[in-house]
Amino acid sequence: MLLWDYEMSSARGVLEGTSPAKRLALAVSAIEWTINTMTPPIETDQVRGYLSVVVDACRQAVQAGNTWVSLSDEMLDSYDEVDEIAEEPGTSHMLSAVLACCDPTEDLSAERAYGILSFCYEGSLDREGVEEWTLEAERANSRCRAVIDYQKSLIATVE
Repeated sequence: MLLWDYEMSSARGVLEGTSPAKRLALAVSAIEWTINTMTPPIETDQVRGYLSVVVDACRQAVQAGNTWVSLSDEMLDSYDEVDEIAEEPGTSHMLSAVLACCDPTEDLSAERAYGILSFCYEGSLDREGVEEWTLEAERANSRCRAVIDYQKSLIATVE
C-alpha cells in the first residue's frame, strides 16, 4: 500500500473537484478493470456471481447518470454471507469496493471514491501475494504498477 499511497495522494484533490456522477463512473471503471484483469480469475462461484450482479447494477447506475447505486435488500443482506466465504486473496477487498458504491443515502463522495480505488489496489496487492509491503517490493511487482497506471489514467480523464 505504500506505493499506492505515494503515487495516488494527488487523486484526492482531483476527486473532490469532480462531480459525484463522474466519481461513480471512475470508481466503477476501476472496479471492473481490476476484477477483469485479476489472475487467476475469481474461482469461488458465489463471490464471482455476487460481484457480477453488483457490477452490473453499478454499470446501469453510471449509464443512467446516477450518483450512487441502489441494490435490493436481498443483495445488501447477502453481502456478509458472501464476504464470509471470500477466502481467495483480494476478493474481500473487491466486495468492499462494490459495496462502497451502494449508499442510497448520499452521493458518492470524493473520500469514498478514493477508498474504492484503494480497495482495488489493496485487493490486487493481496492477490499478488506480495509478502512485504514496501515501496521497493511494490515497485518490483508489475501488477501493482499496472493498477496504479490504470487508476492514474482514469484520474487524468476527469482532470
